[in-house]
Amino acid sequence: MKSNKGGSENKGGTLSSVQFFNALNKYIPALVLQQWIEKYKQENEINANNKALAITEVAKEQLPYIQEMETVCLFADISGFTNVSEACANLGIRGNEELAFVINRYMEGMAKNLAKYGGDIIKFVGDAMIVMWPRSKNDPD
Repeated sequence: MKSNKGGSENKGGTLSSVQFFNALNKYIPALVLQQWIEKYKQENEINANNKALAITEVAKEQLPYIQEMETVCLFADISGFTNVSEACANLGIRGNEELAFVINRYMEGMAKNLAKYGGDIIKFVGDAMIVMWPRSKNDPD
């Protein structure tokens, strides 16, 4: 009998749609996944036996496309990062390791707090990140 550790698979070893999207959410911005889900729901003739494959096929057929929306964007950059990184580099390996540790903690904290308030990290750019808060359909004008 096959073990199902962590509940990540259904019978037959296939991922459910929810599990598939949760796995993708680690690598793809939520805005993109939401668009895929909407397109997936609109497709009536999708093969019900392989939903994960079907959603990737829907996405492939529709790319690239423009998604118009009202949003708030944030570009968060660490001020003086070049000077700090040069100073750390002068300390050798220890300085580089400390810089990497601090940057990782900073990015981790930012990601958790941004997600807590509905932000979606669209891109990391060196020591900076681009974040979006799209207007909800339920938001009043």
